[in-house]
Amino acid sequence: MVNDKQWQNNSDGWVTAMNKSKEKKQAKREQDYNTAHGICDHGDTEWCDTCAYDINGEQVAVKGIDYE
Repeated sequence: MVNDKQWQNNSDGWVTAMNKSKEKKQAKREQDYNTAHGICDHGDTEWCDTCAYDINGEQVAVKGIDYE
């Protein structure tokens, strides 16, 4: 009985860790895709490295001044 409970706890912990890892990897993939394709995930009044440049490649916002 004790071994069954310990095995179940270990198994549950492993599943939880794998699910968190999967979620982190998916979020990173989405962030990389969005950055590569010029898709931002913030409001209209905010800046990021992706939208700090206009369509001609001219810098319109400066990191550290206009955004962090």
